[in-house]
Amino acid sequence: MIESKRIQTVASLCLSIGISCSMTGCSPSPVAKTEPIEASIEAPFDEHLFKVVGGHRIPRLDDPSIEASIQKQISDLELRFEQIAKSPDAIRHGKMVECYGEMGMISQCLESFDAAQFCYEQALQHQPDDYRWQFLIGHLHRLEGRPKEAKTAFANALENLQPIDAESLETQLAAMCWLGEIELSTGRTDEAETWFDKVLSIAPNHAFARYSLGRIAEQRDELQTAIEHLQAALKQDPHSGSIQHLLGTAYRRSGQLELAKEMLTSAASNRKPYGPYDPLLWAVESSLHSHRRYQFIADQNFKAQQYDRAIEFYVKALSLGASTEALAQTHCNLGSALIKTGQPAKALEHWKRAATLNPNHVETLLNLAALTTAMKQYDKSIELYRTVLASQPEHRKARLKLAQALQSTEVYAGAMTEYDTLLNIDPGNRQAWLGIVQIHIAEGRQEEARKLAEEHGLSELVPHLANRQEETSNQQR
Repeated sequence: MIESKRIQTVASLCLSIGISCSMTGCSPSPVAKTEPIEASIEAPFDEHLFKVVGGHRIPRLDDPSIEASIQKQISDLELRFEQIAKSPDAIRHGKMVECYGEMGMISQCLESFDAAQFCYEQALQHQPDDYRWQFLIGHLHRLEGRPKEAKTAFANALENLQPIDAESLETQLAAMCWLGEIELSTGRTDEAETWFDKVLSIAPNHAFARYSLGRIAEQRDELQTAIEHLQAALKQDPHSGSIQHLLGTAYRRSGQLELAKEMLTSAASNRKPYGPYDPLLWAVESSLHSHRRYQFIADQNFKAQQYDRAIEFYVKALSLGASTEALAQTHCNLGSALIKTGQPAKALEHWKRAATLNPNHVETLLNLAALTTAMKQYDKSIELYRTVLASQPEHRKARLKLAQALQSTEVYAGAMTEYDTLLNIDPGNRQAWLGIVQIHIAEGRQEEARKLAEEHGLSELVPHLANRQEETSNQQR
């Protein structure tokens, strides 16, 4: 039951960490990889790749295009290297190892994998029994397409892992999953199956292991077995598009077409790379003090419906410097996450901050308008929708919502004008035709309403209109 208690959105980061910076802009310009950095401290010194700080050789991470908050984080870390020499002998060694480990994580996030490996190797040389460094070196090999070296590193890490607490146990399970994934990616299906079975022997509800065994069974045309594994995986991680997609495929291949359609439709909107929960990789992903990285992590959690974790990282993002426009977007997204957790007052506070920072931020204006509409403050919502349309006159959602707000206040002529404008942009907009039919009904034009309802497929209104028309005829008699 361990994995079911964890944040599953980490999985989407695990498989894509090598490209997450470039995809999200976390590293505006990754540190140049001019040539490989030798892992050994005895390697010839190259001042273009290294600097000496406090008597310690460390990689240069001083690209001027790196985000300012990250540059400060690196400078603070270099200062800690300088202070190590002044530390008592009893703690100096441990401090040096942790500094190298932190520098390695920052380098990995900046996609300077050679620099990251150098740092992890230094930590490993001074702390050979610590599983973390072999584990992270294994990830670097995996990301750079060296499966043999990755397997060796993960296996070495696994030997040093003792499941004495929850985190080390989860890292042990992650190492087994990565070993299984590497075997699977190189066509060694039986070996992969052995690793995933071993995971299930420890954690029977492990979502990624179930998903992977489902993949293997589906490849072997063992469709019922695949379905059983994938159903178990989906129970643990109900929002995973990857699980939904594969389960839908297995349903389709086994002739269960209605279930297949349901699963594949759901998967289409949120399918992304899927991987095991990995505490160390999550530590790497979270290591950069960067507004953009925290925003990205929060957005991914929001998409995965992990709203509490999204709120946590939006708040972290707001604690760091960024442009006015970027901060407005963060406040806007934080408000949306707060709404999802039933905190409308706090959401309104952040949306107001976003609107103050960027008065023309469309998403914020739409959120504020939706909230005021829900509170039946139609005058405010109408004003907000009109503000959006002043800058984006073809914004369909704003035009529709404005028409509906006017309709709710019985300003029917104004609502009809807005519906007509929307239909000029989007002639088949069903909600607009529905609004027009409802206005005709409200103003007593039953026959015209009935004709429009039939013409535009609003069949649910036709019986109601027929009854209304019959009642009107009876009254006239």
